Amino acid sequence: VHIRAHIKNEYPKMKNYSAIIAIIAPDGKKIAGTGLNSRLNAGCCEYIETELRVCKPSLWSPESPSLYTLEASLLINDERVYFDNTEIGIRNYVFTVNDGVIFNGKPRRFNGANYHQTWPYIGNAVPTSLLERDIIKLKKAGFDNIRSHYPFGTDFIRCLCDASAFPLPGLRAELSAV
Repeated sequence: VHIRAHIKNEYPKMKNYSAIIAIIAPDGKKIAGTGLNSRLNAGCCEYIETELRVCKPSLWSPESPSLYTLEASLLINDERVYFDNTEIGIRNYVFTVNDGVIFNGKPRRFNGANYHQTWPYIGNAVPTSLLERDIIKLKKAGFDNIRSHYPFGTDFIRCLCDASAFPLPGLRAELSAV
């Protein structure tokens, strides 16, 4: 699993920090982890990147949306100043000329729809329950993939991945720590 995190030092002076990253399996066991150390001058930021290996993962698919938890902590002087966890699905996909999409090692044809949220009087303040309603309607109509030229909000992504198992190829969860 490739992980990229953005770190920014908003303190008035240089800080040494440790980033602790772990992957937790669906059964709650920690299966991978690492620690990265660095220092940042006041007001500066950087990206840190690492790879964590998950042996024999339970692959995410629309039929079986197996979710892992990515945990990230930021420590300064051994004190945790930031923590976040993000649900992730581990999957493999390749786009080929001859066979189309190879999803988790098998050719697959997706039935997709172009999605635009349909709540004009609410706008971006649409509650999660209405997003879930839209996703359920799309799933009942036989769609298993969606696209939009507008970025998806985190609630919408959670609804897609957790509740309805829509694949979002190319989507990366980026952790942003301040």
